[in-house]
Amino acid sequence: MTPTCDHCIAYEPRVSALDKKYKVKGYPLVAIGPYGDDPIKYPFDAMPAMKKLAKEKDFKFPYLSDDKFKYTWLLGIKETPTAVVLQKTKAGFLIKYIGRIDDEQNQKLTPKNKFVEKVVDKLTQS
Repeated sequence: MTPTCDHCIAYEPRVSALDKKYKVKGYPLVAIGPYGDDPIKYPFDAMPAMKKLAKEKDFKFPYLSDDKFKYTWLLGIKETPTAVVLQKTKAGFLIKYIGRIDDEQNQKLTPKNKFVEKVVDKLTQS
């Protein structure tokens, strides 16, 4: 999630709602900014801008920086925002989903398919 990405900005209310809904069910949200470690190359998306955004929007979830795109590349993320749903197990974490949050980038329209919600709802019911 980056501060200047139009799609990320549009998803901010939905991301906050996902955190509120699923944190209590054991699936807290963590946002990661892929450009957070380079304020010279990405001055509007680096950690200072991330901190400002988190404070302005009163994010209740961690908003972390991805040092040198380590996790972005590891997970094959090519666009923002991209959701990754992890399930905690005794052996570590399992990736259960990587993809879009839902099928509607326009925050004024209601999504028809809520991909992340479907995955997490299924995980919390099993």
